[in-house]
Amino acid sequence: SSDLRIMILGHSGVGKSATGNVILGKETFKEIKTLECEVQSGKVEGRSLSVIDTPGFNITSLNTEPWRTEMKKGLMLSSPGPHVFLLVHRLGNFSEEDRNVVKWIRENLGNEALKFSMILFIGREEMTTRQWGKFTEDSRTKDLISCCEGRYCVMNSKREANPAQIIKLMEEIEVMVQQNGDRFYTQEMYDAVHRVRIIEVTKEKEEMRKEHEKKPNPKQDSCMILEESYMNQRCKDDGANKKMAKVIPCKKEEESIRSLSESKREIKTKFVKDDFRKQEETRRDGRLREELQWVCNLIQ
Repeated sequence: SSDLRIMILGHSGVGKSATGNVILGKETFKEIKTLECEVQSGKVEGRSLSVIDTPGFNITSLNTEPWRTEMKKGLMLSSPGPHVFLLVHRLGNFSEEDRNVVKWIRENLGNEALKFSMILFIGREEMTTRQWGKFTEDSRTKDLISCCEGRYCVMNSKREANPAQIIKLMEEIEVMVQQNGDRFYTQEMYDAVHRVRIIEVTKEKEEMRKEHEKKPNPKQDSCMILEESYMNQRCKDDGANKKMAKVIPCKKEEESIRSLSESKREIKTKFVKDDFRKQEETRRDGRLREELQWVCNLIQ
């Protein structure tokens, strides 16, 4: 039969590379932080396998676009496409990445990818039977498994590798492949998801732009308030100026009248003084004439 193609997914540090080595039964992947997709091949139970290791979901050095480029590369390495996305989850407390793994797959690979997905819990030897039972009854565990239509498998960590668990994993994968009619996730499925995503992002940006245009601009509002305040002040100033324009002529007229009255008083005072002086001079001249006449009479 044809080879079985397995793409390993999970957040950084869960042990994806180590899991690939355990499945293939040899040291093929370097167990360091994976930054690029890599494919290795081997045989398990007579079945040819191609295992594709991928960067972790939470690698901060990869933004959205570079990560998508790596995913495209991974799909090319698994050409014509992976039969299974093996979602590696280390047993223990649920991290933020664990809670968001299904959301991440839906957003980046589409709902169709979940039909080709299986959960692989690793680190079983670190749990007691009671702890394992409690873990499987946890609502978060149930939600995670249900998103993959109940498909999951359990393995020990690499240092406690159990061949029987590898065989069980391969059997579960074979069942899933048969249920999917030997179909696999394709590049076309991936491209379709991202075409829809581009449309959604474009629509969201347009809605945000329209919403932004509806919202008042604080700077424009400030300018309008200042302009309105300025115009109001101008109106007040204009009104005051008009009042002043009316008042000032009145004041000027009053000042003119007052000035004229003062001039009249000054003229009248001067006239009275001049008249009094003339009268004094006339009286003085009369006395002089009388005195001269008296002297003349004495001489005669």
